[in-house]
Amino acid sequence: MCAILDANLLGELFKRNADPAANQFLNWMLTGRCRLAIGGKLRQELERSGAFREWAVDAALDGRLQSTNDDAVELLTKQLIQSNACRSDDEHVVALAQISGARLLYSNDYDLQSDFRDNSLLQPRGRLLPLGGTRKARRSRESLLNQPDLCPQHRR
Repeated sequence: MCAILDANLLGELFKRNADPAANQFLNWMLTGRCRLAIGGKLRQELERSGAFREWAVDAALDGRLQSTNDDAVELLTKQLIQSNACRSDDEHVVALAQISGARLLYSNDYDLQSDFRDNSLLQPRGRLLPLGGTRKARRSRESLLNQPDLCPQHRR
């Protein structure tokens, strides 16, 4: 399975007393059952964090990091901006999803979440990792994180 980590939750992910969603997502990433898709502007945003860079070194060696060609992501990002296709200002994340095939998003950006679930932007549409500490949210995350088919090889 492939996932995209939006930079707006990066700080939450690697802090000591992270919320339940961040803990579940990080543990899931550490198990090797997923690959985190990075590329283009999102790679630059994530790599500003020393904790992420440290994690990414091991993840790349273990096959838990799916690196997508930055130039391809940037080109598609420009096309999405020119066509005004996205509701959010995160065309680079939508472009990464289109190219990488990642269909799971960990973000608290409402407009990006809306773009990720838009069938005109992503087919099949993306899924959102539920946030929050309720039992229902935890069970929904567990169910979603156990699905094997959210990252077929490159869809585009």
